[in-house]
Amino acid sequence: MKKFILPALFAVIGLCGNEMQISGVNKNAEKILNYPIVERVTTSVSGDCNAVQVKDASGKIIPSQWDDLNGNGKIDQEDEISFLADLAPGEFSFTCRFIKSSEKIKVASAVKSPVVSIENSFVKVSQHRQKLQLRNFYLKQQNRPLPVAGAFVLEPRMDNSWKWKNSDFSVKVISAGCVRQVLRVELVKKGTENDKTVKIINDLSVFSGRKEILSRLRFINMSPSQLVQINTVNAGMYQVMSDGKNPIGDLSFRTITQSGEVRTSSFLLKRPASDRVLWAEVSGKNGGFAIILSPENVRNCLIRSISGGKAVRMSVLWGFEKAVLWPGKSVETVSVFMPLLPAETSEKFVTINNNLKRVMQ
Repeated sequence: MKKFILPALFAVIGLCGNEMQISGVNKNAEKILNYPIVERVTTSVSGDCNAVQVKDASGKIIPSQWDDLNGNGKIDQEDEISFLADLAPGEFSFTCRFIKSSEKIKVASAVKSPVVSIENSFVKVSQHRQKLQLRNFYLKQQNRPLPVAGAFVLEPRMDNSWKWKNSDFSVKVISAGCVRQVLRVELVKKGTENDKTVKIINDLSVFSGRKEILSRLRFINMSPSQLVQINTVNAGMYQVMSDGKNPIGDLSFRTITQSGEVRTSSFLLKRPASDRVLWAEVSGKNGGFAIILSPENVRNCLIRSISGGKAVRMSVLWGFEKAVLWPGKSVETVSVFMPLLPAETSEKFVTINNNLKRVMQ
């Protein structure tokens, strides 16, 4: 099965000592510039390393960063490394070496405002610190952020029951460096009839000089001794290119299988084939918004007008077959959101990624 685009795309092997190698092949005819690569740490790191140094096959050092996702101040297999690479046609490899640096680890400062944001010169992501639904994606035009999607909805169905309550909710920037910024949204749900506990972690990443926004959504069984089954998860943005109050304008949608006008038709793709990446986008005269998905675990993808034609829903239903989680175990989904300029499409980005392949070890 084809692996997804940014994380877990390339072969990753542990080397001797504090090193790991990332390898792949670029089957595109042209050189790919400034491509974001994110990989989980796969080797045991010894000593007091606090940074990563990445070199390409020629020995050139590439700007990179260690993302301490669990915040324990140590490099371990819960963390990720990220870097931006130029990929010439053909095979490529990168060596990642964990080192001791004199530079202090950057720790995000506390945010007192009700909204926490990450951004670059192209895009911005904002999340309310107390209300999960108040999430917004922005496209910057002339350095002015214009909203392209809002009203985030997350509906997990667990243990064939809706009897869960929200127990804890937090939002914070957990990493910020020269390559990317990571915004973590963490929600804890507890069963009302038992002691079952599920932690839901959504990490959103914005990369330097890129429009793509990486989203990793993870469900972890935190129960001390009980099993939890994650049946389906409905997630999406329910105000795409609309404010939810006024009738939507002339918006169109495009996907891998069809296109149309949002006000007069809708799109529903059930159980997509597992041999290609799924993409779908909504656009108008002011820009657009796209979602790019690995087909793995996707039950359906939906685009349609809602709220009497005043809003546009773009959502995905994930289904996890045999996803019975033992304590401490997890399942996750990975997707990419992309705000689009007027007349811009995400199809080229998808094509590039389909031509980036894993080198088998």
